[in-house]
Amino acid sequence: MVLIVLIFGLLVLLHQEGKYGKINKCITFPDMLDMIPFMTGTGDVPPLYMLYAVVVHLDTLNASFSGHYVAYVKDLQGSWFRIDDTEVHPFLYFSSFL
Repeated sequence: MVLIVLIFGLLVLLHQEGKYGKINKCITFPDMLDMIPFMTGTGDVPPLYMLYAVVVHLDTLNASFSGHYVAYVKDLQGSWFRIDDTEVHPFLYFSSFL
């Protein structure tokens, strides 16, 4: 079995009046991403991707050049966890969006 991973990176930086900052806007996305409408080929395996992790940059004072990264990861049972350095905690927030 071949494991295919699709990674998206969203750039959320703003340059305005000589200053840089981070755009703080909620971004929603589906639990399953169907790429069939965007790909061609009749013999291909349907390109369906399941969301299993999200990395978030937590900034300080809306500054894009400093901050901290945390990860949100889904286990095989569908439960989400927040991973922050050495701490892992259950996280229920994603369940309400997906």
